[in-house]
Amino acid sequence: MDRRGQASRGRRRGNTGGVRLVHEDEDLIVVDKPPGLLTAGLPGQEIDSVFRYLKVHVRDQHKRRGTKVWIIHRLDKEASGLLVFAKTDRSYEFLKEEFRSRRAHRLYAAVVEGDMGERAS
Repeated sequence: MDRRGQASRGRRRGNTGGVRLVHEDEDLIVVDKPPGLLTAGLPGQEIDSVFRYLKVHVRDQHKRRGTKVWIIHRLDKEASGLLVFAKTDRSYEFLKEEFRSRRAHRLYAAVVEGDMGERAS
């Protein structure tokens, strides 16, 4: 995303909080969220978040107000990884049902450093 919140394909530019656009089509957007950035703030909060950048990106892409983006799932502020956002009512309903019914799977990996202590049995 550039300084106006527009997503950049494959690279990070400007004041984006490090968000990188991975995929976008008519129905959805997939971004790589860096650690330290919120997925979304509370309603009415004007703070940096992936959701805020994407709303600006989609609105600028369509050149009109009222364009919507829906949050499908979240990552904690300190976590990094891929996030999926819906761009249409239809994709939102479909993706939410996929996660609710557990047909869509999440995969988590952790990178640690240092002494982890003894393994508990």
